[in-house]
Amino acid sequence: MSTQTPRILHEGINLKFFRLGKGKIEILREGGWVASGQILSIVGLLLGTRLLTEFLPTAVFGSVALLIGISTLGASVFCSPLVQAAWRFYPEAARDGQVHTFEREIRKVLFPFVVGLTLLLLACGCAFSFVKSLNPWTAVLIAALLPVEVYRNLEGAFLNGARQQRGLAVWSVFEAWSRPLLAVWLAVLLGKTAAAVLLGYLLASGTGLAAYWFIRKRNEQAAPAVSVAWVTEFRCSLRKYALPLAPLSIVGWINGLGDRYIVAGLLGLAPAGIYSAAHGLINRPFMTSGAMLTSTLRPHYMEAHAQGDDLRARRLFGYWVGFAALLGLLGVVLITFLKQPVANLLLGEEFRGGVVLFPWLALGSAFHCLANVYEARIYAAKKTSWMLGLHSALAVVSVATNLVGALLFGLLGVALAFPVFHLVHLLLAMLVVKQVGLVVTSSPTRENHP
Repeated sequence: MSTQTPRILHEGINLKFFRLGKGKIEILREGGWVASGQILSIVGLLLGTRLLTEFLPTAVFGSVALLIGISTLGASVFCSPLVQAAWRFYPEAARDGQVHTFEREIRKVLFPFVVGLTLLLLACGCAFSFVKSLNPWTAVLIAALLPVEVYRNLEGAFLNGARQQRGLAVWSVFEAWSRPLLAVWLAVLLGKTAAAVLLGYLLASGTGLAAYWFIRKRNEQAAPAVSVAWVTEFRCSLRKYALPLAPLSIVGWINGLGDRYIVAGLLGLAPAGIYSAAHGLINRPFMTSGAMLTSTLRPHYMEAHAQGDDLRARRLFGYWVGFAALLGLLGVVLITFLKQPVANLLLGEEFRGGVVLFPWLALGSAFHCLANVYEARIYAAKKTSWMLGLHSALAVVSVATNLVGALLFGLLGVALAFPVFHLVHLLLAMLVVKQVGLVVTSSPTRENHP
């Protein structure tokens, strides 16, 4: 293996990090808001999982997971490329004094796609409801949830890019607590159906988004002068950066959610509900810890790239990898030894058979979080075509491992496939980073906009 990887890991636990300067104090202050928001969010999500698995049958829970996955696919195809662009280009827009123009251009590109995709999803859902026993209102709710999710993710990316971690934390906590509470309340009132749960999700997320837009509009300042040259160059950069990410979102969806559909297709909706609950319960804390690191370090890391600061970017990447590895190891150990108390505390009785899946899901989640750090380096280098190739290869691995696991060992086999898949994910991401290199190149817009 290249000597780069041990050096990165060594930098990741370098004690020089704890010599606080102004920049590190700022990172820690922002990290405090991120950590507070993520911890309160994960508590809400875990309690929500307990409530939902207590009130809902396994088949209904599985149906909700699959329906949310359809909405996620639609949102990912068009939103994920622009969210990634928001993270990547925000520091450059801020440096050039064009943040307002930058946000306007992103929203302008996104709007027609969101409208078209929402109408398409609505039409397909209604048509499917006549063929299968799907409640037409369920199709309407899924279609309505899509634009809410898209714009929530986009506005969250703008907040993260602007390093407004407090506002993002408050919003995340509100949504994490309100979604399951409203879903359970409506399930009690309207019946234990997927439509009732989706209506709760829609009301909670829609309220949060509307409140954010109201606050933003009230505090909005006059827009600065628009640089036509900047807009022209940005549009060109955005197309080059984002276009490879649209098909990447499709293969990424296969890699991230395809296992639920394989379980549902081969084993049934009830096993899909058990697997989805176990996966969400175990994967969520790992993703939350990874999100804390990412939300804290990524804006500074992208800023270092925008400024061409090679040394700072290398150090931040080293800290990022080191802390992600340590948190992943800690999580795997804790889940392995505490799996039964965790299942008893946070899952309804019908879902506790999934406890045998916990250690394997934890190991896969740890690999996943570490792979995401290396992917951030690829995004920072604007090598999105490499990401498309990486995830296209991973989609084949995902489908193959999940199919073999489900056919040979049932639900446990799908859980065993999860760490195998993400180990391959991590190794391939490290290989791509080795090819991309760790040298920072300044943005071409820097010369034109000092």
